[in-house]
Amino acid sequence: MLWDSKMCPLNLISEDSAEISTQSDENDNIIKVQAAVLADLVNGMRNNTPYKITDDIISAGKVPNTYYPEPVYEEYDGYELVIKNAEFTDGILKNITAKVEHYSGLEKKDIPYAVAVAEILNSDGEVIGTYQSTVSTKYDTTNGNGTFNLVFDNVTTELPENGSYKIWLQGFTNDNELMEGDNYRISDYYTPESISDTYLIGDLEDIETSDTFSYFGVKNGSDLSGNNGWYLVGSSERSATIESGGYARLEKKSTSGSYVLYITFSSEVKSSKIVLSEDMYYENGYIKTVLSNKTSTPNSGYKQSITCFTISEKGKLSDSDGNELCDMPKNEWVHIEYELDMDYGTQSLTLNGETYTYDADGLKSIIPSEVTPTALEQFNINGSSKSTFAMNLKNVSVKNTVQEELPSRTVTLNDSDNGTVKITDCDKTTKTVNMNDEVEISAIPNDGYVFDGWYDSDDTIISSKETVVLRVNRDLTLTAKFTEDADDTNYLYKENFNTLTTDTLADNGWKSSSQSSVTIKNDSDDYGNYVYFNPGGSTRNLKATFLTDNVVNQKYTMEMDFGISGGNSATSEFTILSPDTTVADNTSVTGGYIFKLTSTTKSASATKSMVWKVNDDSEKTVTLTQNGTSPVWTNLKLTVDTDNSVTVTITQNDEVVYSDTLSTVDTADITPVGLNFKAGKAYSKAQFDNIKIYTE
Repeated sequence: MLWDSKMCPLNLISEDSAEISTQSDENDNIIKVQAAVLADLVNGMRNNTPYKITDDIISAGKVPNTYYPEPVYEEYDGYELVIKNAEFTDGILKNITAKVEHYSGLEKKDIPYAVAVAEILNSDGEVIGTYQSTVSTKYDTTNGNGTFNLVFDNVTTELPENGSYKIWLQGFTNDNELMEGDNYRISDYYTPESISDTYLIGDLEDIETSDTFSYFGVKNGSDLSGNNGWYLVGSSERSATIESGGYARLEKKSTSGSYVLYITFSSEVKSSKIVLSEDMYYENGYIKTVLSNKTSTPNSGYKQSITCFTISEKGKLSDSDGNELCDMPKNEWVHIEYELDMDYGTQSLTLNGETYTYDADGLKSIIPSEVTPTALEQFNINGSSKSTFAMNLKNVSVKNTVQEELPSRTVTLNDSDNGTVKITDCDKTTKTVNMNDEVEISAIPNDGYVFDGWYDSDDTIISSKETVVLRVNRDLTLTAKFTEDADDTNYLYKENFNTLTTDTLADNGWKSSSQSSVTIKNDSDDYGNYVYFNPGGSTRNLKATFLTDNVVNQKYTMEMDFGISGGNSATSEFTILSPDTTVADNTSVTGGYIFKLTSTTKSASATKSMVWKVNDDSEKTVTLTQNGTSPVWTNLKLTVDTDNSVTVTITQNDEVVYSDTLSTVDTADITPVGLNFKAGKAYSKAQFDNIKIYTE
């Protein structure tokens, strides 16, 4: 019943005309107004047409689907957690990696924490030790789904010969007590037999082997970046989308800028084989497929990577060295299977039943390369900054396969009457290690001799560095050769850093308030050990001491190989010090000096050169090449005479870039007591090698 403002009942006669019968004529106008409002509200209540469900909702199929993505839960009867990996170092258990499989099961059992328990067994299967992971790394089950690590630091018993192990996860109380009983065992047993192929990509629970790009609750045409661990970086005019039919559409529409689509592995791979499997529908353009180490901002040119294969703009499929293998089929789905053996340094690529094999040169070499990764953590698809491309991708998987046990390898060094050789960590000339372990060797010439190089059993030189790190991927017999030193130069100071280490730099006069930024590097074919200074985002000084106990009162020459780069917000300075120079931490030098370079412009990631002012004279400058914020090797030669004249020659890339005769500044004493480099904020760097001070 409806009522008017005077509580008189209303009788609705017609919804369309709102005819109303009232008890009083004086209420007629008011009632008509009220009835008109009510008529709009109740219009259509009789004989109303049923709501029609649209065709796109019907075509989406049964739930869960795009429009109704509520998950359907099934009863789970497995263990709540699963152990994915156990890491042993020299036969000693260090940690395990585990993953939550069923979070609600932990809640039902009222298990607040989890720890790992390990039994070490002898060759007869008898338990000879039981160990528990540390309390400090216990897993808080309220963290929900995810992957976690548990650490063992009290396992001192090595696996016995032909021994084994059994590891599992057990409930742990708030009072740090083990929850006894099989009901509180929350994982299956992990044994050597548990080790199998590990699939490395896929964050979603229903993607355990390959990525089909059919994601629960994700609409067609959505960005791939941000789904299932995939991310796309680069400039504009690029895309990676999820398409109906279970594939990803990848396009780079501009001939400028970069394109990198990447996914990070669930765990890093340091050994064994990596197998990449994918279906590709190639249309056009340049594409490079890469396995790499993890970096904060991946791009197509960064170091520490292995190129799997490339497709050129002309549609040629090539190996990692650019050797053409075949024409890449266009506008059709093809299956590609790629395998990298990190231990033996080989690669294979199978396309349409045809298999091509080629070496991973960096992994084959016994001298570790700066650009060869020691661990792989990402799969990348890269475009070129000069090309467009278009392709589709589906059924992508990356797995780490089980490798047979690797053999041991032996390093043998041949001694010499003209010098001594040793394996650095044991002072011996022979050592047997696991295949691909790294071993540092050193050669020290006797007085009157210089080191010529390390030679293999075929008398081929493998390194000209006195101290070198080897990747022992085969049995090695090396000979150090020394030659008589015909140099009768009178050296006042000489340092090539071949006998110094990062830990001994400070004791030998190379000091900084940021000492951790001063290191010995050994990563160049043209230089042995050298000093590298990289204080990062702060202004810091590196001071080296040369001659402090004697006064030089005769003409001398100083030579060195060096490299310097400027900062992006504060000036950098390189100074050859005299006794009149004052050096304070993290600021410019004051007082007199022998020679100085001061940056005049700012560095950036794309900087190719830097203008340096000479001896604080704005009319005298030298332009030095640098690689972004990284220095480039340069040679400096100063001839200093007793009249305070300084003849300067600076050579870079085999070209003299500066030559002049100057004077020392505000100093009468020409003794070169050292050098100082002020790395201006931010990201200024320096490197030094082969420093010699000598008289004629």
